[in-house]
Amino acid sequence: MNAREKSLAAAAAQSGPGDLAAISARLEARQAAWAQIVRDLEAAGRQPKMRIPKPPVILQPAADFLTIVSPQALEQVRDLALVEAARTQDMAILAGGLLTYGRLAFEHDVRIDSGVDHCAYLSSAIEAMAGNDLALVRRMLPQAYGLSHTGERLAKAGCNLLMALLYGDAAWKDQALAEGRGALEKKNVAFFAARTAFLMALVEGDGVAASMALDEAAASYLKTRLLFDVRSPFLKVFAPALHGLYNLARHLLPAEAFARAALPDHPAIWPDYVAYQQAHGFAPARPWPVFVGAVSPLNQVVA
Repeated sequence: MNAREKSLAAAAAQSGPGDLAAISARLEARQAAWAQIVRDLEAAGRQPKMRIPKPPVILQPAADFLTIVSPQALEQVRDLALVEAARTQDMAILAGGLLTYGRLAFEHDVRIDSGVDHCAYLSSAIEAMAGNDLALVRRMLPQAYGLSHTGERLAKAGCNLLMALLYGDAAWKDQALAEGRGALEKKNVAFFAARTAFLMALVEGDGVAASMALDEAAASYLKTRLLFDVRSPFLKVFAPALHGLYNLARHLLPAEAFARAALPDHPAIWPDYVAYQQAHGFAPARPWPVFVGAVSPLNQVVA
């Protein structure tokens, strides 16, 4: 058993019983459990609560399901994709699982009032880029929302830096950079400070500075409990946050600047997944898995 397989086995032991061969069978059981929830909701005639932006039109029971399902349950889609990709050496499964998880998680989160504005989606947007899902990022952070004004300082600064990157507004860039510099003058959690510095480097088109900030983010990643508390232990084996930052640089930096941005050597960064993305032009993959039965309307959400 190699180092990755040992790490996956340890994460699997933390998340539930079963070895790596058995854990992949959980997806079928999970789909069956989800299907029962949908059938129960359909029988009860439950109506979901929704907020702007309006979710896509899907069958009512599936919409209700996305309202009440736990984030931890949705994370199993990504976790099982990790296990299957490692078992089969097929990184297309991982790419598809990341895309599916990101889209389902957003349709869940958009139905919950977070108490802050769109800066609440910053971490999710960066993780979505691990699957190169720039379309989803733009749904999370549409241009019409403008800059963030309500939220924790690094989340707000990071959101505004990303908004400036996505939409190229010069005034937004100036304001976001000023906010980022001001936020970094205060005491911060190392990972989130490095993430902010990385986004600032992207706004300034500086691939070298981006590479240095990504090194700092990687060095502090496994030490940052906020990234893992109440979330999946598999995030210690594969880091969507680190892959997502690198992919943001690939999509949003000029080619010459991106050539100077390097990925650090880190156990939660998978070189074979990076090689797969390079071979496919950092394009989003097909969604994985295909949902069947009562939860088949979820395929419409992730399509």
